[in-house]
Amino acid sequence: MRYFVNRKGAVYRRIKGTISYIFDTFQHGRNQFLSPESLRSLQSKKLKKLIHHAYYNTVYYRNLFDRWKIKPSDVNDENDLINIPITIRKNIQSLPKEDILNKNEDIAGCRIVRTSGSTGEPFSIYRGKYDRERRLPYIRMYASNRCRFNDKMLIITTQQNFSKSGYFRTKSSFFRRKREKYLSLEKGIDYLLDEMRSYKCDILIGYVSVIREITQEIKRRNIKNIHPRVIFLTGEMLSKKDRGFISSVFNGEVFDYYSCSECGIIAWECREHNGYHVDADNVIVELVKDDKSVCVGEEGKVIITCLNSYTMPFIRYELGDVCILSDKKCPCGIGFPVLKLIAGRSNDYIVLPDGRRISPYLMMATMDKIKRVIKYRIVQETIDKIRIKIMVDSYFSQEEINAIRLDYEKIMGKDISIEIDLCKEIEKNSVYKKHVIISCLNRSNIKESNNDN
Repeated sequence: MRYFVNRKGAVYRRIKGTISYIFDTFQHGRNQFLSPESLRSLQSKKLKKLIHHAYYNTVYYRNLFDRWKIKPSDVNDENDLINIPITIRKNIQSLPKEDILNKNEDIAGCRIVRTSGSTGEPFSIYRGKYDRERRLPYIRMYASNRCRFNDKMLIITTQQNFSKSGYFRTKSSFFRRKREKYLSLEKGIDYLLDEMRSYKCDILIGYVSVIREITQEIKRRNIKNIHPRVIFLTGEMLSKKDRGFISSVFNGEVFDYYSCSECGIIAWECREHNGYHVDADNVIVELVKDDKSVCVGEEGKVIITCLNSYTMPFIRYELGDVCILSDKKCPCGIGFPVLKLIAGRSNDYIVLPDGRRISPYLMMATMDKIKRVIKYRIVQETIDKIRIKIMVDSYFSQEEINAIRLDYEKIMGKDISIEIDLCKEIEKNSVYKKHVIISCLNRSNIKESNNDN
């Protein structure tokens, strides 16, 4: 009898949890159409709750706030965040996990994501039962961009991101787990192509460089039966050339979105492709330069406050990315703020001897004009030396090499030495995120700004 009572209770809790999740998903879908006043009110409510939680449940933020004489009641909206020092990864990387995690969280039940990003320094991020709402913005993005409930979804990612029991075993995955498939990008291109041919997905999700490589192989091998209707790309900057190429080969619509392991989704494209909608009910995004907020149209370093991260809070956390804010409203009707451009990581900028910084987006756009270049990588080896590695087709000529050098001289000046190497293959510099713009100078010599010294 006790077995049936316990079984009945488990079923009841499952049904109750599922109904609650459906309601939360519906409410998240409505949030994107809130008026600016209602959105600010919702954001302020979630921010105050997060600040209170972080102060009373994490050692790091308690000590930080006390050191700067900040009380939870002092932070009521995003305008008050400026009084909180910026946290960078190095601030918390060396701390014991007990100092940065919610003291009420069962660490044994957490999902741990190991990430190094472009810094190359491993960092563990914990996600637990208190972070359930982190998943909802993804569902909203899918629903807003031609995705249907019964679509077959294929996610190509690293093994650690596979959907398993634990954090990602949400009620949403309970409904659609038979329609989702995860492929490990570490298994190689032949494995991925075989699986894609047999699965025939409607939605494809992956890192820009990985999907680009797959697309190139599909075209080279003249494969005809892989046609996802929607392709979501993330992880790296997406150039116009790559967007057009991937869309034409798959005959599907490409959407770019901006996310990070610390927060989840930050901003995403709608069908208007008129910028990136910031998920303002999931994250507060500040763009700063020299510790001051930038104006509309200016580049600024991305500082995030994750409104739905309670296991491991991130408040005024510097990502190392550079974005540009827009003041234009998207015709789609979504009321979230819009990022005009995700310009890249700050340590992928090219720094010139005269102090100018060249955006990786400009470097990529210049190379994308050269049709016969298959792959490339641009490396700043020293303050006055750039090395460009390119893979080209058999019709590539010396005149085009000269044209590439001339184009980059116009951007950077003739004081920069530009070396161009023709390569049969360009080595991978990580499991994914094969950065095409790398500044060795930035990674070793540029001092990261930090307000919390």
